[in-house]
Amino acid sequence: MIDSDVFDFVERCRRHTAAEQLLADLLDTVKSLGFEHLILSGVPLGGQKLAPMVELNGSAITRSVI
Repeated sequence: MIDSDVFDFVERCRRHTAAEQLLADLLDTVKSLGFEHLILSGVPLGGQKLAPMVELNGSAITRSVI
């Protein structure tokens, strides 16, 4: 069930001691929900480029961060 997967992930976030653990868990969680890629960024204003605002560009399939 999607709701329980998401809430389980949120609960696990409290136990992670390193960003790498959190990222791996996040990518595994979104993969289980059917996502293949994940990009986290700010929202660019008109005329701004998105690339400098990207915080994470990861593949849930390979669990890699670009």
